[in-house]
Amino acid sequence: METRKCKHKNIHTERTTLTLSSSPGPVILYDVPVQVCDDCGEKFISPKSAHEIIEKADLAANEEF
Repeated sequence: METRKCKHKNIHTERTTLTLSSSPGPVILYDVPVQVCDDCGEKFISPKSAHEIIEKADLAANEEF
């Protein structure tokens, strides 16, 4: 993979916390893998991770508290 910003191909994986706005309240996902460019620092989520995030966020948003 390469970044959109600088087209650099040297990337590494980090873990982060992702907060998504949702109704009735925010959904917080911990330990989310993100790809980080070693050159420009751009962070992005792989398509596979994005799909998993959407599934988990949908489940969390639909839970009753």
